[in-house]
Amino acid sequence: MPLKFIKAAGLVYFLGILVVHGMAACKEFPEARRKALLPLKEPGLEYADLRPFLSKDKRVGYATDRDLSPENNNTYYLLSAQYMLAPVVLEIEDGSQDTVLLDYTHPDGAFEAIWRLGLTPIHDNRYGKLLARRP
Repeated sequence: MPLKFIKAAGLVYFLGILVVHGMAACKEFPEARRKALLPLKEPGLEYADLRPFLSKDKRVGYATDRDLSPENNNTYYLLSAQYMLAPVVLEIEDGSQDTVLLDYTHPDGAFEAIWRLGLTPIHDNRYGKLLARRP
């Protein structure tokens, strides 16, 4: 009799573990499925809300504190901004454009560039991208 009792207890224990793990998997499955179905982030999405402010501009300056040399491969930001804001052409800031897109890694650098270049800010977004014009 004790052997049958041990076998029955072991079976109940095994089934209990199986049920607990099954319930945990059922809770995690919808979250895993939701993550799998998330849309891919479009390149340049952080620049999309700047487009309405550039409706009259054909060329816009692009100022950044990132090193845009080919060795550092930081051109992703410039290229993704160009992709999202096309047909507006982004040019590395040289002082000839009336409108400038400021893409700095820290807000202090962007505000210092606004002061240094003599610009007036017209729009910023939650990604830290600033749009400014010359007065």
